[in-house]
Amino acid sequence: MKKGFVISLDALIALLIFAVLIGTSAFYLEQAQAEARNSTLLKEAASDVLTVLDKTLVLETAIEDGSTTGIMSFLGKLPYNMCGEVLIYKNSDLSSIEVSVLRQGCSKTFDEVATVKRDFFVESNGSLEFYIAELKAWVRETK
Repeated sequence: MKKGFVISLDALIALLIFAVLIGTSAFYLEQAQAEARNSTLLKEAASDVLTVLDKTLVLETAIEDGSTTGIMSFLGKLPYNMCGEVLIYKNSDLSSIEVSVLRQGCSKTFDEVATVKRDFFVESNGSLEFYIAELKAWVRETK
């Protein structure tokens, strides 16, 4: 009779250890997937913002007029928790910034940033000038 009890107790302990391992693994897997999903969503949102700025000719207007009002206005309409900075470079020279716009009320403090780039052309005096627009997007820290 004692043999059966010892085997059952051994099986219960093994089952308990197995359940703890499965629970711990599931917890960490859920955390990793949520972080990866948030990172992907941020990058997709940044890509969409830059595409809209290009297709609505806001980037081109910023170069032609030297006015960042359109970019600032668009960034101001993003969800409250999304911050961003638009940088525009002439040609492929990524060391000389032509235009720089940071969303009002945002500071460059973040844990994770999504960076997307898009090239576009501006016609000037009958020739096409090549530009690269870069958007850095991050989630605003809440207190």
